[in-house]
Amino acid sequence: QRYAKQIQELYVDIPEVAGYLVVSGFPQITDLISFARLVPWDERSRTQQEIIAALQPKLGKIPGIMAFGVNPPSLGQSGRSQPIEYVIQASGTYEDLEGYVNSMMEEIRQNPGFVNPDTNLKLQKPQLDIKVNRDKVVDAGIDVSTVGRTLETLLGGRQVTRYEQGGKQYDVIIQVAD
Repeated sequence: QRYAKQIQELYVDIPEVAGYLVVSGFPQITDLISFARLVPWDERSRTQQEIIAALQPKLGKIPGIMAFGVNPPSLGQSGRSQPIEYVIQASGTYEDLEGYVNSMMEEIRQNPGFVNPDTNLKLQKPQLDIKVNRDKVVDAGIDVSTVGRTLETLLGGRQVTRYEQGGKQYDVIIQVAD
């Protein structure tokens, strides 16, 4: 929620923004997605690209997140794809592949024409793909949302409430011990 609030504050300062939506926890629990609707073209002096270019450095200053503005996709392009995508393959180990990817990313970052280059190769970030057998969950008399909350707690912790002390609010997060 903290990050969502910071992004909302950025939108409020952009005169061309007519409205916005910020959704935390989508598409994954650690993600956030937001949309800004701009006033009509004839009511603003800047283009979408200029607004995003001005917003990008501010997004980059929010600690703890990687955020970037994206124009709506052109026809024929999916909504989640980036304008330029590369596929890198190597016949060696994943560590070899990581070296090639890191070298390429280093070069790409030197070019100011690329905004927030990223890779989906994250060897240091473990990822689990969990498939829940809903039939067995129902047969056991458990609600599927309980399974989700339990996994969330197990894998990263979950905020369950807040408390106030000394005029400040604190999140209460439950976690499974290591």
